[in-house]
Amino acid sequence: APQQQPQPQHHHSSGVDNITIQLLELRAVFNFNLKSVKSEKDAKRLHLDDEIDAILYYNYMAKAICLKHGKYDYRHNVWRWPLEILDALRIRPFIADPEFIASTHIFVCFRNAAKKNAVIGYSTLSLFNAFPQSLVDTKRLRVEYDKLSKQMSLMPHTNGGDDGGDQVASTQFNVPVLLYGNRVGHLKGFVHADGSMLDEYRKKDTVDLLASHQNGGATAVSSSSSTKQNFIQRASARFKK
Repeated sequence: APQQQPQPQHHHSSGVDNITIQLLELRAVFNFNLKSVKSEKDAKRLHLDDEIDAILYYNYMAKAICLKHGKYDYRHNVWRWPLEILDALRIRPFIADPEFIASTHIFVCFRNAAKKNAVIGYSTLSLFNAFPQSLVDTKRLRVEYDKLSKQMSLMPHTNGGDDGGDQVASTQFNVPVLLYGNRVGHLKGFVHADGSMLDEYRKKDTVDLLASHQNGGATAVSSSSSTKQNFIQRASARFKK
């Protein structure tokens, strides 16, 4: 019998509708010994000329999505997917509840299209920080989750700070790629939620962030504030219609 999917526990009057999830600037690194002729097993699994497909599975969308034509970038030593493919990517959850979506995950399966679609790894992406913090209170969610499991671990981030302390940077992720329980690489990128009214919530987050830095004194603003403002400008330009 088919499993019944869980329903969201919170319903918001936030005005957010038509929610979509995007993955930006995906970069995958695989730790197989790609250049050594002695490693025949790794050579059969992956070669620098091979194209990698990333299959996205999400429990609350209509069907899996395949990101094709991932190619090796010799300059940065990573596999990248074409910008036009990532720009067209839209994950449309069945449930338009930001707080519920923030508790879900996207599962990624990497397949080598040049080797009969052989699986070369898996990753898991959390949507915990996909939404503005003024819309989804991640600190409160942490407290609620900790009541159920004190040992709960969330998706690791590269910003090095508390998830609630810097919502602008926390949309970046750096997660392991696993195969048969072994770490064989990592996947980097950004997760972004789009929808009606979300830009207004992000503007509020930005204003609150800059105000908190100003109240903290000039020394607290200096370099970190400059970095955050640059990120805000790039993100604004990236999603400007």
